[in-house]
Amino acid sequence: MLEIEKKYFVGNFDDTLKLLQKRFEKYDTYVKSGFWWRSNCSGLENILDLGEPKLLKKEASIIKEIGEFVFPAQDYDFLRIRIINGVKYSVTFKNKALVKNIERNTEYEFEIEKELLLRIIDFLKENCFIFYYNIKESRVFNKKDISIELSTFNDLVSPYLEIEALGDNERELFSKIEQTISQLNLTSLKEEPKNYVELSFMENKNRLKNVKLSTYSREAFKELQNKLSGNG
Repeated sequence: MLEIEKKYFVGNFDDTLKLLQKRFEKYDTYVKSGFWWRSNCSGLENILDLGEPKLLKKEASIIKEIGEFVFPAQDYDFLRIRIINGVKYSVTFKNKALVKNIERNTEYEFEIEKELLLRIIDFLKENCFIFYYNIKESRVFNKKDISIELSTFNDLVSPYLEIEALGDNERELFSKIEQTISQLNLTSLKEEPKNYVELSFMENKNRLKNVKLSTYSREAFKELQNKLSGNG
């Protein structure tokens, strides 16, 4: 499935939330704990000098068998595990691209039971590394098949606004995104083409500059365990 997404830096959270409420009224709140995994590494690399992440076909194929998932067995940019509001679990295989400052991603996302998630994690912890994680609190407005998220993050100072469309027709999805942007009159907000991994590493580079991937992954895994146990 295609995911088309445009992101904006938000200077004033409250004003932006009021604008969205005026347009769309109701929203849902989600706390999403996300953990990004890759396999094309040894763990000895500095977390800031990793290069492009990859979940290689070998690992993707094994996870496909564990979950009995239906998706192409190939290399992916990463696998992401998400825990949503502490009670829902998803696994996503994703390839990312940037077209005219708009993300054009191909993803295969599966909502799964906790028991299956634990089996997948058992494999991942022996064969892959967590190269990024975040905790994202989002106010989500839904307009038909468009999702508008105003979010804050544990690892970023500023909030961000995402406008996202999912589907199979690329031209239609781009059109819907542009129409929504026009209707919202977002001229006061700054477009942000960087993804959250890039933004976080830039913002936290002093803290991370001497951190090895293996150390980062180990600490992130502790956070994952806390979320799975209902702590933190």
